[in-house]
Amino acid sequence: MSLSLNDITYEIYLEYIIELLGFKEIAVLSMVSKTLKEIFDHNDIWKELYFKLNPPTIVDHSIHIGNHKKDKYLDYGSILKKYDGCRPCYWTENETIYSSFHMSTGCCNGLEGLIEPLNKTSININYTKLYIKDQSESVREAYYNLIKNLYIKKTGLNPTWWNNLCRNPNHYIQETLHNNRKESTCISFKKLILLRLQSQIKDKNKSHKSNLTRKTKSFKLLEQKMKILQEEMDNINSKSTKYTQFTEKSTESIDLLTKQFGKTKISYDNTTSTKINEMTVICPKSQSGWSGLVLVRSPNGRKFKTRVPLNVIAGQPFKVEIPRGTLTLDIDGGYLLSAPWLIHKSEEYNRWYYYNLNTKISQWERPSDWEKSIKY
Repeated sequence: MSLSLNDITYEIYLEYIIELLGFKEIAVLSMVSKTLKEIFDHNDIWKELYFKLNPPTIVDHSIHIGNHKKDKYLDYGSILKKYDGCRPCYWTENETIYSSFHMSTGCCNGLEGLIEPLNKTSININYTKLYIKDQSESVREAYYNLIKNLYIKKTGLNPTWWNNLCRNPNHYIQETLHNNRKESTCISFKKLILLRLQSQIKDKNKSHKSNLTRKTKSFKLLEQKMKILQEEMDNINSKSTKYTQFTEKSTESIDLLTKQFGKTKISYDNTTSTKINEMTVICPKSQSGWSGLVLVRSPNGRKFKTRVPLNVIAGQPFKVEIPRGTLTLDIDGGYLLSAPWLIHKSEEYNRWYYYNLNTKISQWERPSDWEKSIKY
C-alpha cells in the first residue's frame, strides 16, 4: 500500500513538519492538491510560520510553563487550566550527580558545555543517592542557583523575576510574549505574513533603486570617459594613417628619384664626424699636370674651389670632396645633391655644355632641373 502527502494528517503537519518548512515550501505544497491546499491554508499553519519568521521576545511578564509542544495551539484560557507557571527546569528526573548534559529540558539553551556535573562542584552532596532529584532540597537549590548564575553571566541578563531565565520561547504562553499579544489572536496570519513580506520587499526595492541610481551615474561618467578616449583614439588613428600615407608616397618618390638620378653616395669623415659628399669632376685642359685650384660648380649650382691632383690629365675625371656648405640640407640632417650635372666650356666651339654623371651624356641645352634641389 503506497502513501502520499495527502495521507498525512493535519496534526502531523502542524506538530512535526511545519517547523521544517519555510514560506516558499508552504506556498508550493498548497498548490499540489486540494487536500494540501486545505491543510496549508489553515490559520494555525501560518501562525506557526509567522512566529518562526518573527521570533517572539521574552519579557518579565511572560508566563513560563515549560515544554508544552503538543498543547501550544490551545488558547490562553485552556493552557492556564492545564499548566501552571513554573520556573525553568535545569535537569530531568533521570539525570544523576555525574551527568554533565542538561540540554534535554530545553531551559538550558546556550549553556552547552558550561555546566559541570554536581559531583565536581563545591556543594556538599550525598554520594549514596545517585539521582539529583533524591538529593536534599538545600543541595538541589544550591545547584539550581549555580546554574542560574551561570546563565545570568552568560546571557548578561539582570532578571527581576526568575521566570525569564529560560530563553526558550516555546516554553512560554504565546500570548504573554512581547509584541505577540495582539498578533497571537490574528484571524489571518497568512495576510499578516504577506503584508510583512511586502513591506520588506518594498524596503529592499528602495535600496536597490538607490543603488541603481548610483550605478547609472557611474556608468554615465565612464561612458563620457570612453567617448573622450574614443575621440583621442580616432585622432591618433587619423594621424597614424596620414603618416603611413606620407611614408608610402615618399617611398615611391624616393624610388622614382633614385631611378632617375641614381643613388647619392655619402661618406663619413671619422676624424671630424661631419658628413662629406663626393662628386666626379672632369679635369680642364688648362689645369692638367699640376695641382692648381680650379673653380667647380656643385650639382645644386653653388661654386667652390678645389685642387687638381698631380697625376690627373686633361679630360680625365677625378673625385672632389664637396664642402658641406654647398649641399642642400635634408630634413633628417643629411645633405642631398641635386641633379647630377657638371658644366664645362668647350674650347673648340667656345660654348658651355652640360655633362650628366649618371648617363655619361653631354648636352648643350641647360637641364631643367639644374637649379632644383631634391625634395621628399
